[in-house]
Amino acid sequence: MGYANESYSEQVGEEFIIKNVPPAKLDKKIPAEAFSKDYKNLFFLEEADDGGYIGNALLISQPMAESLAKNAKPKPATLRLTAALVESKSEIEIIRISFVTKIEGLSKDGKVLWTATSEKPGKTNFTH
Repeated sequence: MGYANESYSEQVGEEFIIKNVPPAKLDKKIPAEAFSKDYKNLFFLEEADDGGYIGNALLISQPMAESLAKNAKPKPATLRLTAALVESKSEIEIIRISFVTKIEGLSKDGKVLWTATSEKPGKTNFTH
């Protein structure tokens, strides 16, 4: 989230790498459509708080969820993610979100154990 929200110099659609992500991030996939109908067939890799707010969210597509189910074995020591920056706007706020297009499961020594992929997002601007 630091990259997505620290400064607004990064461009929507710009790709970046997120390193040292705990594998537990993959444990829950929350349907994002509950957040907004604009997020149909997308999932958050983080739970919402009691107010429904998703913080430090990683957004994935249905094809990525399917690729993870097929490819994400054995359990890695850490994850490396490739993501594109997307935005979600309402009348009062703009939320910048990491849309994950590649997840690599890494061993303790940094070797790639498996890879799950999906296409880049079809859109980079959402509403909530």
